[in-house]
Amino acid sequence: MAKVELGFSGERFIYLPIPMIDLMEDSPLTGDLYLYSMGYFSRASHHYINRPTGCDEFLFIYCKEGCGWIELYGKRQNLEATQFISLPRNIPHAYGADETSPWTIYWIHFRGRKFCIPTDEIKLLGQHNYFDIGVAYGVCSILGMDDQVFSQGLKTYEPLPHRLQYIGEREGVKYYDDSISTICDTTIQALKTLKDTDTVLIGGMDRGIDYRELIEYLSDCQVPHIILMEATGKRIYQEIHKYYPEFKNRARLILAEHLEDGVKRARQITRPGTSCVLSPAAASYGIFRNFEERGETFSRLVFNK
Repeated sequence: MAKVELGFSGERFIYLPIPMIDLMEDSPLTGDLYLYSMGYFSRASHHYINRPTGCDEFLFIYCKEGCGWIELYGKRQNLEATQFISLPRNIPHAYGADETSPWTIYWIHFRGRKFCIPTDEIKLLGQHNYFDIGVAYGVCSILGMDDQVFSQGLKTYEPLPHRLQYIGEREGVKYYDDSISTICDTTIQALKTLKDTDTVLIGGMDRGIDYRELIEYLSDCQVPHIILMEATGKRIYQEIHKYYPEFKNRARLILAEHLEDGVKRARQITRPGTSCVLSPAAASYGIFRNFEERGETFSRLVFNK
């Protein structure tokens, strides 16, 4: 198979002049984070990069369309449309475009001081939050904030209630309240973040939104137990059986009338050492006063409060 680094139709590059890079590196305003180069590859068929010793810059890759893969720390993971990844400097890595659906990507090489997010000590979860932390760190560094002060702020920061909120553990199962999730993408992001999810509870008031994106993700992600509740849960269940014959392992789909029934079933089937998350991808109105009440009810049902 051909392996190509450059030379794609419509590709674009911006390389900063060395004197400008030197100025930014020495400047107290830009030394903590500054651009080195950036570019764009469209449908980059056979794109392949292998760096056995890494590179001198940090690398950010955003996949706009298609898909590809990244190999880092000896593990390979896919990078699909609307996903991004940031690679550390001087760490061996490789990446390339998918053979059948080559990616369209934007990439940025940047330099600056390295800041390690204390992921085990903060309550913010997920790559989307880590990206936001990186942006906040860049701004705070420019304003002169010390790294220790920034880290302490992260460790004491309380995320929004009901947004992928850890509510506790029972019988070896970790429970998360993501009741604020009312659209497909937020539920997808929750499942991407909680990689040990054994059971997800989905459903609420039916606003007539298109659930195609969520259905296709659920087919591929292989969460073992998918509990579908209320009007939207029933519609998703029916649409899968009617319009998605290729949906993988339909036995994972479990219908539940209401949240109470769903939690009861989740407590029966979720395996110890894994997670259970309420991420409805639907509104709460007509069933609860708001998403806050729905999340509080979930917590009460889990712990029999």
